[in-house]
Amino acid sequence: MKRKQSSTLGKASSVDHQAEHAKAVDCYRAGDHETALPHINAAIRAEPNSAIYQADAGVVLMALGRNEEALIPLRRATQLDPSHADAHYNMGEAYQFLGQKDKAIEAFKIAMSLNRGLGWKKIRSAFARWFGFNR
Repeated sequence: MKRKQSSTLGKASSVDHQAEHAKAVDCYRAGDHETALPHINAAIRAEPNSAIYQADAGVVLMALGRNEEALIPLRRATQLDPSHADAHYNMGEAYQFLGQKDKAIEAFKIAMSLNRGLGWKKIRSAFARWFGFNR
């Protein structure tokens, strides 16, 4: 998860959603995914059109094992920002965990086309887990 950088500092609503996002990131990094979820949801309520917040909500839901539910904010993130490679990759991960290989492969291909470095490293790891072979 990445902290959102914004040029709207100083506005009350901006500070609120940024603070909630920062709390979500901190909780996620500490492994406290249950606590991260309400913080990222609060950030989304304040800034529903943030692809970063939507993508991070998907990551938190995946960490909680809620892969089907994670697809909702991940899809929203890719609609808001089609160039968000991490959102496409994480969508592929969610599809993989759900056993939807064709959709996973498609999402991984999009992620790889957007960010070759991200694609090869992470996708190779995903396929290693998926097909049970070592790198």
